[in-house]
Amino acid sequence: IIDVMTAPSDSLQRWTIATLRMLAENDWPTAKSILEQGGVFMLCSLLSSQDNDVVGQVLATLSTSILSCQRAAVTDAEEASNVMTLIVDSIAESDGLSNATPIIETKSGDSVVVALDLLEVISGFPSAAASLR
Repeated sequence: IIDVMTAPSDSLQRWTIATLRMLAENDWPTAKSILEQGGVFMLCSLLSSQDNDVVGQVLATLSTSILSCQRAAVTDAEEASNVMTLIVDSIAESDGLSNATPIIETKSGDSVVVALDLLEVISGFPSAAASLR
């Protein structure tokens, strides 16, 4: 499913990303799978899409994946916490945070709200804070 995110169709990209978000929402091992298969880097590359819905879905999926791990860290503390940190590190390494800043400045509506939510979720991580400087 990760490979379908690079399809030339915005509609197919939206549906694929939305599906990943729903799968990761309450299942942190899915978030781990997305990370391990290069999905975080692919999602971050789609932040430059001209389609606001694609951008919004990407931001929501990244945020949902992190929050899913955060919730799981209560019971699966070490592994879920490690995956959460790796997701944030991947976002920072792929310039995902740099790509989120223009969204806040130039887009309107839901994409801006979701971008701000993502920045709030990851602001406490050292790698994220360093990449924002």
